[in-house]
Amino acid sequence: TTFALNDDVFAFRVKGSEELVVYVNRSVEQGYEIALPEDGRVRLELLRGSILSSTEYYLPPLEAGVFVLKEKNGSTCFNRSAGVLLPIFSLPADFGVGDLGVSAFEFVDFLAYAGFEKWQVLPNNPIGKADSPYYSSSVFAGNPLYISLDKLKDAGLLGTWELLEQKALFQERELDTAMADYEMVRRFKVPLLRKAYDKFIASLEFDSVTKSSFQAYIKENSYWLIDYGLFSYLEEVKGGSWQTWGPLAFNHDQDFLDDLLFEKKCEIEYFF
Repeated sequence: TTFALNDDVFAFRVKGSEELVVYVNRSVEQGYEIALPEDGRVRLELLRGSILSSTEYYLPPLEAGVFVLKEKNGSTCFNRSAGVLLPIFSLPADFGVGDLGVSAFEFVDFLAYAGFEKWQVLPNNPIGKADSPYYSSSVFAGNPLYISLDKLKDAGLLGTWELLEQKALFQERELDTAMADYEMVRRFKVPLLRKAYDKFIASLEFDSVTKSSFQAYIKENSYWLIDYGLFSYLEEVKGGSWQTWGPLAFNHDQDFLDDLLFEKKCEIEYFF
C-alpha cells in the first residue's frame, strides 16, 4: 500500500507476519516527525540498525526511514534466509535489457528450486541521466523498458509478426551484447509500447471491466501519477531541463496543468 503523509513525505507499507514501512522525505529543507504505531510491537529501523524505544521518529530532509514492526517474541532477529542480487536489466532478453517477461518467471522458479527465499533487485524507477535509476524523475513509477513485449503480444496488444520483425532488426544492429545500449533499446522498444498502448485504449470502448480497472488505478494513484504523466509529457515535447519549460510549468500552475491534461489526455495517459 502506498500513501502520502503530506506534500513531501511519501511511504509504502507491506503487511505480513511482520510489517515493513518505508518513508521518504523529498523536501530539501524541511524535516518531519513520523509517528509509528504504539501497539506493543518491536520497532526496528533498518538503515541505522537500531531498535526504537519511542514511537516518534525524526525524518531529516532528503532522507528515508525503513522500519520493521514485529511482535515481541524474545528475539529481534530475522529468520536466516538466502537470496540473490540480480538487476532486472541483467536478465536474458531479445531487446538489449532484461524485462519482466519469461526470463523473470524462469529465474523465480530457479530461485525457488534452489531454496532461495529472496530476489534483490536494483531500483526499477525510470532511468535518468547516464541511464541511471538513481537519477530518476519518479520514486513511484516503473521503468517502461522492463515491460515485456512478449507479454503484450500474449495479451493481444501486439502482433506476432511485427514483434518478430523488430526483434530481427534489433539483433542485426546490436553490436556489443556485453553492454546495454539504452538509446538503441528505446528506439526499437518505445514505438512498440506506443502501439500496444493505442490498441489498449481502443479496446476500452468495448471492455468495460478493463476500463473500470484502469480508471480505478488512476484514481488510487492520482497523488503521484497525474504529476508524473504531465512531467513526462512535457519532458518529451519540450526537452531540456524543466526549468526552461516556461513560468506556468515551472511554477506548477494548476489551471495550466488542468487544461493540458484535458487537451492532451490520451498522450499523457500513455505514461501511466
